[in-house]
Amino acid sequence: MKVFEWKIRKAKAISKKKKLLISFACDDLNYRDHIMRQSWAHAYEIVEIPPKKNTSKQAWQTQCSNLINKCDGAIVLIGPTTHLAEKARNEIRLIHRSNLPVIGIEINQAHAAQVPRELRDVFVMRWNWDRFEGFVHMI
Repeated sequence: MKVFEWKIRKAKAISKKKKLLISFACDDLNYRDHIMRQSWAHAYEIVEIPPKKNTSKQAWQTQCSNLINKCDGAIVLIGPTTHLAEKARNEIRLIHRSNLPVIGIEINQAHAAQVPRELRDVFVMRWNWDRFEGFVHMI
């Protein structure tokens, strides 16, 4: 009976999709879309923080923190303007406060982008599916 229960628990753990928060600059929307499309066929679900609309900064931060706390990890897409994108930088600060595992991904293979200072203590890599999948399986 115990072996059977173990197999059921293992199957449930394997079938559970990990939830990853994605943070990006608006200029990098196409890369976000590409990752979202790939997630449908893989063992992870991508979620993003909704834009701050008609809410106060405090209400937006609370909403973001609640969403972050439901995630297993976070990825930050690093493009040419990410270090200037205030929304992405605010999201990174909130991710750090939650102690969520995070990885930075430089989306341009040919040129290294300036990494936002909020990611100075985070592993940053150039885009690579195998390493990305390794991060997902690690968390």
